[in-house]
Amino acid sequence: MTTNTNEATAALPVAVTEYPAECLSLEVVDQASYGRAGEAVGLLGKLEVAVTDHFRPMKSAAHTAWKACCARENEHLAPIQAARDQLRNRMKAWLAAEERKRLEAARAAEAAARAERARLEQEAEMARQAQRAATAQRLEVRAEQAAVKAEQAAAAVVAPPPKAPAVAAGTSTIATRRQVSVSVYDLQAFLAAVVTRGDLPGVAHAIMVRQYDLRSWLGDRTEYPGLAITVEQVPVVSSGRK
Repeated sequence: MTTNTNEATAALPVAVTEYPAECLSLEVVDQASYGRAGEAVGLLGKLEVAVTDHFRPMKSAAHTAWKACCARENEHLAPIQAARDQLRNRMKAWLAAEERKRLEAARAAEAAARAERARLEQEAEMARQAQRAATAQRLEVRAEQAAVKAEQAAAAVVAPPPKAPAVAAGTSTIATRRQVSVSVYDLQAFLAAVVTRGDLPGVAHAIMVRQYDLRSWLGDRTEYPGLAITVEQVPVVSSGRK
């Protein structure tokens, strides 16, 4: 291509290469030099047309060759680009499939975790229910035992307090003591009060340790559901002889 261009340039008239340099030496200082400069401009225009006409066929041929070269290039690039695009599409498809698998695995793991949590909560609730049932059963057993002991306590006859003996002449009363008698008149009310008030340990202690003596458990209380409590002051008699 360079050789052909040089040959084409060599085929141009010598004026094309030499005359522009000669024109640069012209100075416009008066009317005569102005006229010579105008003639030079006209000649330069003709040389420009001559150069353009001279290179037009070569430019056309070069353009045709350029287009042929581009077409040939595209023929080689087309399979390369097609293979690249297909591989890129396959890579994208694989990534999309892997992402779907990851999401499905995550959803499955989440569902399994929810199911396991629900199972554990159900087992915990069943355990709590079983524990409550066992506690209720133990309380029922204790209540039955307390009922039996209370019945035994109720069956025990509480002797009425003895009447104070007559004070004979010559004697004097120096003190009194508190006499308490207890009897069960409503067993159901008594047991309900024992359970609701939390008095079962005290009652059990009075029955088992105190031999059914509820007076030690009652203390200073004079009222309790289901019990008849009588409190009297009994005089303590001593001899007045000196």
